[in-house]
Amino acid sequence: MASEIRVNKLNSQTGVGTITLSPTGVDISGVTTVSTLRSNIGIFSGTITGEHHGDGSNLTGVASTENIRTNTNATFLQNINVSGTVTATSYAGDGSALTGLPTTDDVNNLISNVAMLGFKIATNGSLAKYSLVNQVIDEFTDATGIDASASTNELLQSGYYTGTTSSTANATGGTISTTGGYTYHYFPHTGAYNGASSGSYSTSYDFVVPGTGTLEYLIVGGGGRGQSSHNGWNQSGNSAGGEGGDTSNNTSFSATAQTYTILVGGGGEGWTSSNSNAGAASTAFGVTADGGAANASTSYNNSHGQQYTNFSQFGEQVSGGGYFGGDGGYGGTGVGVGGKGGGGDGGSGGTHSTSGDSHTGGGGGGAGGANAAGNGGSGVVLVRYLTNAFTTTVEGGDLTLQSVDTTAVDGAPTKADLVVLMENAAGTATLNTDIKGFISRDSGTTFTQGTLVDEGSYATSTKRIVAFHDLDISGQPSGTSVCYKITTHNQSSGSKTTRVHAVSHGWK
Repeated sequence: MASEIRVNKLNSQTGVGTITLSPTGVDISGVTTVSTLRSNIGIFSGTITGEHHGDGSNLTGVASTENIRTNTNATFLQNINVSGTVTATSYAGDGSALTGLPTTDDVNNLISNVAMLGFKIATNGSLAKYSLVNQVIDEFTDATGIDASASTNELLQSGYYTGTTSSTANATGGTISTTGGYTYHYFPHTGAYNGASSGSYSTSYDFVVPGTGTLEYLIVGGGGRGQSSHNGWNQSGNSAGGEGGDTSNNTSFSATAQTYTILVGGGGEGWTSSNSNAGAASTAFGVTADGGAANASTSYNNSHGQQYTNFSQFGEQVSGGGYFGGDGGYGGTGVGVGGKGGGGDGGSGGTHSTSGDSHTGGGGGGAGGANAAGNGGSGVVLVRYLTNAFTTTVEGGDLTLQSVDTTAVDGAPTKADLVVLMENAAGTATLNTDIKGFISRDSGTTFTQGTLVDEGSYATSTKRIVAFHDLDISGQPSGTSVCYKITTHNQSSGSKTTRVHAVSHGWK
């Protein structure tokens, strides 16, 4: 029979550590140094609790303290101090708690500053479109950066775009009347006869057209004087009548918004002058109607000019009215009747000749006997158009401004920025209500709106820097044709007018 010793506790020689034995296991307390723990031979079984000191290099089933790995998330209850270089395959989070790294605001400020520098460079270099890597800056020195087919109501002024609205209006200048749905402008000659010792032989007017439209005009030169004994009339024959002024008529002239200068010529002086005074020319809309020649013909008799029924209330009022440029009748041994269109009658030895009618361009009649010849009638310019025919364009309309496409060389972008220099020319635009910004990566088929924020003023308090950054455009159909769109809303001339001076858009 084998010997058996039974104890419940073992004390070390120094009494520092103890081993307590029980039916449920072994408890080791105090400082313990163990070279090998083996559970498979039955010396120790169950759970070993308490502290262990040492590197654990001789413990089996436990990782070395220099190489601890886990395949699950680890939670650290205290700060971890790491020295040296940390290499990670990825990092998740916004980085707001990391120190020493640029923040989102820092990056956005850099983007805006680059845009402002780009605006200055573009301006100084007279560059309409200034391209950077993944960024385009447009200072609007011309319209090359804008897609006109996709934009609406855009008007390029000196360095900015503004929205426009249209209305209709009439022109100004001369004597104005309205009848039968038409507005008429009457420009008569009011100066001296051509050949007079003093005075203006033509009268100047400004005809101001406020917009685009179609008009009709009639230009009549001054009539020439008739022949008289004071100018070598042969008393044995006829004296020549003066020629009527030329006429020029256009029934469909395309006018634009501008001031047209109108010059109206006077008739040739004939009563006492010894000179052969022709009528003075009339000019308007780049067209000249010459004045009639003096002493033109000894056979003029009832030689009439031209009837213009659209101006029938003007000119000589015979046979329905509207006659202009009639020749003066001959005088002398016979008497010629002045032609329709204001031509003066010729005179015989016992009768005086008559002058051409004013504002018709009629020629003066030839003299008889020792009498003086008739003066030429003054010229005239007439204009008519359908009332309110001119379309005017004024600032204050809603605008759509879309850029041309720029190809993203690095593939389909997922983020975009927009920086806009805008001006509150009238009133104050509410961001994202009265002015909005959008980015597209598929050539304008799909747009994503960004939220504009005010980043401060430039130049004056009414000129603002507005922008959005890191706009997510990844949900759009994949594409590399990048463009922006700016729209204005609730615009009204004089009360709310928003101007766009420059745009920078970038992508990544």
